Amino acid sequence: MKAQVREEDLRFETERRLFCKGSALVRFESLNWEEHKIRQHDPKNVLRLKKIFEKEGCRSLKVGNHIPAIVDQRHLDAAIENAKQKEMWNAGVLPSSYATIDSENGYPELEFPGGINCLHGFHRIQAGKALRPAEKWWIVDLYLSGISYEMRAILDEEYSNEDRPCDGQIYRKIREYQYLPQKADALVLPATCVSFEMRWWSRFNESRQKRLRGLFRHRLVAAGFDALTKIPALFDAGMKVTTLNTVLATRCYEEIYHYLIHIFTAFVGFFNGIENGIQRLDKATVKAIERRAPAVSTSDSQELSIAIFNGAIFSGFNSQERSIIWGNILKFRGIIPSLSTFFEDMHLLEACVNSIRWLVTVTTDQTDQKNNTVFTALEQAFQSQEGTQCTQVVQTTETTFRLVKGSQTYCTKLGYLQIFAFAMKDYRDLPKQSVRKNLVEIARPKADSEVLQKFASFANQLGFSTPQIERLKGMEPLTFSEVEALVPVPKTAVVKIKRRSGMPHTDTFEEDRQHLYLHNLFQSEEADEGITSFYVLKSWFNAFFGTWAIPVPSTDSNMSPPKDEEVKTESVDLRRTQLRPLGPQHSARIAKDTKLGKPKNGVKQIPKAKVSPTLKMEIDAPPDSTPRKLIRFVEQDGNATESLDQLLESNGVFQLWVDVGDPNSLVKQQVIDFKDKGKRTCDKNNRHITADECYNVATMAGNNNTLFVISEIKPEEDRQRREELETSVMDGVEFEREEIKPEEQARLDLYSVPSIPTEE
Repeated sequence: MKAQVREEDLRFETERRLFCKGSALVRFESLNWEEHKIRQHDPKNVLRLKKIFEKEGCRSLKVGNHIPAIVDQRHLDAAIENAKQKEMWNAGVLPSSYATIDSENGYPELEFPGGINCLHGFHRIQAGKALRPAEKWWIVDLYLSGISYEMRAILDEEYSNEDRPCDGQIYRKIREYQYLPQKADALVLPATCVSFEMRWWSRFNESRQKRLRGLFRHRLVAAGFDALTKIPALFDAGMKVTTLNTVLATRCYEEIYHYLIHIFTAFVGFFNGIENGIQRLDKATVKAIERRAPAVSTSDSQELSIAIFNGAIFSGFNSQERSIIWGNILKFRGIIPSLSTFFEDMHLLEACVNSIRWLVTVTTDQTDQKNNTVFTALEQAFQSQEGTQCTQVVQTTETTFRLVKGSQTYCTKLGYLQIFAFAMKDYRDLPKQSVRKNLVEIARPKADSEVLQKFASFANQLGFSTPQIERLKGMEPLTFSEVEALVPVPKTAVVKIKRRSGMPHTDTFEEDRQHLYLHNLFQSEEADEGITSFYVLKSWFNAFFGTWAIPVPSTDSNMSPPKDEEVKTESVDLRRTQLRPLGPQHSARIAKDTKLGKPKNGVKQIPKAKVSPTLKMEIDAPPDSTPRKLIRFVEQDGNATESLDQLLESNGVFQLWVDVGDPNSLVKQQVIDFKDKGKRTCDKNNRHITADECYNVATMAGNNNTLFVISEIKPEEDRQRREELETSVMDGVEFEREEIKPEEQARLDLYSVPSIPTEE
């Protein structure tokens, strides 16, 4: 290896002497850089260089401070000839770039009307302009344009006073040289790529090298980081190699990958319709938009829109492009993630995993694919049930549950998510276990035995069984009382930008933790003035676990423990939710009872249904489902307006989920089914609605997706009413015909029998 390095150094030095034509003074306005180097402008680096130059002087004469640039031979000859004509240079050749010259007079001043392309030195020139306003030139080493890729790379990456490359840049360079030989158009030999890769590895100390090599052994997680290298400014702004050991130690590889791709998808979406947009992004813009949620927070929207349209951020784009970018950003509903938020959010994930490790052992053996992640370990611990479907409990409040039914894969994932939600809620009482013996005697947090027992019992009810769970769970199963409705999530205080990632804060978490259940974590919110602390927790959960198909809480039943065979419906929640709904094959699945009960406040109730625990719910919600709406049918006596107003406190409803793609046919069929059972459908004003129009009427503003069911009016009663409405003369007095409304006429027409044409 050493012999190869010496051979390469000799070859590169030979090429350097061959292609370097000397040094000259070049004015600032003739110095150009590639666009991506200008976008990497770092004010902190400029300030650092200014301090160095103030202390040591700019020292542009120093060989190490020269800026390498590429020039065409023809342009170089023209510049030298021009200098001779102006008697600014009389020598035949330029001074060598290695020569030690103590005065600027030893270098000719060359003019390049078209400019020359510098390989680095952008920050140096910015610092020099500030310190030397009277001087408008710098010493440049001129290389002919035919230099090799390797020589260009060496010149690009060397500079004695350069700022230490950030972790992200070193990572990207290592990966660049690892993958470069695989490209069909690669201009570098594989052996040379290895040599260049080692140069970048040497910029990391041993500890950083160990952490990065550990990441590369986990292909899934490494793939997530590699995807983000396609957006250099985003990657360089947040990459932290020092924390990779914490990331990998959680053993949540799928969740980590999901977060990283969540970042990638968000930023790629921002530049939809913009040519080469992600390459033109700068680090200052990344820092300005991360943790913001302009699609949800009106205050964030106002601040970002001003910064975007005045060019303070996204400065590398024109006004039309910035307008497109702003429209794309507003489509992203959530807190804008970044690598900085990822590494901060890892602390809460680590705390949750430490809590879960009380219940399950996650092996460190990479060959054991069944137990080497938190999910696979819990998946192995899930107790399968007979049949193709199984039943899972879903916690809705501290003391209430409901049952759902689905495939074993679905129920396993549903239980897994609830395990994390529980750990998220009680991580403070379930700290990391001490695995070492003979530890130094210092104060350490201890797990709350009551919470630990409750956690184990809860996991057992979710269907998980491990030796730890069996040892820790209580002798008796958890008991729960029934409640009338779910507890609404309160509107907590708006949190500052810096508190939108990382660990929760004590001043808000005590209130927020009381609502950390899946239906709350997956519920969307409308635009508001600011981002609350609970919304931050929801964003954290969605970033790692995604939006997932779970039953909408307002449409299912609160459950006592699984042994109880009585199901009591929850109160109906008419607030809209955008949870990922059921799939199309289940879109007409109905949670209903065939017999309506007695009226209560004008609304009849669905009575308790005696069913077996395995049949309490008929919901199978695959994650790749389509948008749906919930249509409610309420049986009523008399005027329905009061019933609609009181519906939030009512339980007497019949609920039907319909696909947004074809809702009319499903609602129409249900109305026909009601008709066959002697029931008619009307609006809140008792106006009859035809089956074709029921969906449109239900979804009109003010109707809250609700229709009302009334008893059937018999045909003979209709005929009698029509006769009363007809114009008639009694005792010589003419009565006016009562005008029949179109809705009423449509209802009457349902009973009319079409005449059968007779043959002539």
